[in-house]
Amino acid sequence: MKMSMGKIAAVLAIIGALLLIVSAFIGWYTISVTASAAGFSASGSENFLPGSSYTSSFSGSTTTQSYSSTNATNVGNLFMATQYILIGGFILGLLGGLLLFASSMKGRESWSKPAMILLVLALLMAIVAPAYVAAAAPGAFKADIPASASSNNSGPWSSFTGSCSAGATCFTGGGGGTGVSGTTTWGPAAGWYLAWGGFVVLLIAIILLWRDRMTAAKMGQSEATSSPAPASDTYSMNTNPPGQTPPGGTQ
Repeated sequence: MKMSMGKIAAVLAIIGALLLIVSAFIGWYTISVTASAAGFSASGSENFLPGSSYTSSFSGSTTTQSYSSTNATNVGNLFMATQYILIGGFILGLLGGLLLFASSMKGRESWSKPAMILLVLALLMAIVAPAYVAAAAPGAFKADIPASASSNNSGPWSSFTGSCSAGATCFTGGGGGTGVSGTTTWGPAAGWYLAWGGFVVLLIAIILLWRDRMTAAKMGQSEATSSPAPASDTYSMNTNPPGQTPPGGTQ
């Protein structure tokens, strides 16, 4: 059975909401470091998640630390706020999708309007979260590290995404030591991209819902204009049965 645009929009809205909640619990930002020297090489990364903690991996060993325990207060506040936004977007998108399904039932067609409002709010949260991280992450990192480390070095405090090779202006990855080579990269991780995916899916759902509502409105107008006019009572009011004289007249 072919699904209506409204039901397809409802399915997409729920999928978009699920993408947002998944992204709220996986890495959003990562810093990766590789360094090598004569007879030695090492690599590591830090993965920043929405919420109160991040993970550090070095030579195959992974540890989880809270932002507050490492004095990353501003970065922690950034990703805690991000998680709240994502959870809010998930709740609004899920409720909107469920209302859309319910609006397909007879007598509940009017529920599509509040569903549209909820989906628009979820869409706003889906775009605010990644945009907020992209705009605020450099400032948060800069506020949490010593001024001496950020003043002349490239790093996540200088741009949202980037890389540098071992040298005087690279904050790690060798530090420019003799015989040492290395690379440091920083930028968004899977969760950040997944949130954008949720935004796109929710946007498609809203477009389909809007088209479905416009189609329904046009069909209603078409039915109203094509319905036959009510029968006139003129004949019955002004016509007398055969053989009868109208009042005040002659046969």
